[in-house]
Amino acid sequence: MTTQMPRPLLGAGALVATGGVALVCGLVGGGLSAALTSAHYLPGALAAAGVTAVFVLGTLLVNAVAALAPQLSLLFAMLTLTLQLLAAAALLVALASSDLVTSAGARRSMGIAALSVALAWTVGLVVGTLRATPAQVPVEGGSEALETRSDQGFRGMGLEP
Repeated sequence: MTTQMPRPLLGAGALVATGGVALVCGLVGGGLSAALTSAHYLPGALAAAGVTAVFVLGTLLVNAVAALAPQLSLLFAMLTLTLQLLAAAALLVALASSDLVTSAGARRSMGIAALSVALAWTVGLVVGTLRATPAQVPVEGGSEALETRSDQGFRGMGLEP
């Protein structure tokens, strides 16, 4: 029997793709909000970039811990999520109280950019994780044969369409 080193949850390529999509969603969301409210675009762009950086750095740390000490990965992931939320909130408060934000429209574009990043990041992580780690599910009719979740579909997860 050989032992394998545990793999990180998501590879670097998936993290870069997820971070890129999240950043683009935040920039588009902040830009649309700024355009609709005639506010400055810079606070929304800074908020999107900052929140994306917080999420990417946290996920890289969680992946490193998962590869080195899998038994601690869940605890570390929960602590990291808490710290990510606090860091993102501190970043948004610092931006909102700076001289860059001079109107309610700029604050709104900053908030929409941050929410767009968070939503896109969450969706990207779920999709990336489902694609990267297929679950092995026994095929009906035999306990020895295994099939991946993508081949089995919703039935493999106990959900009948």
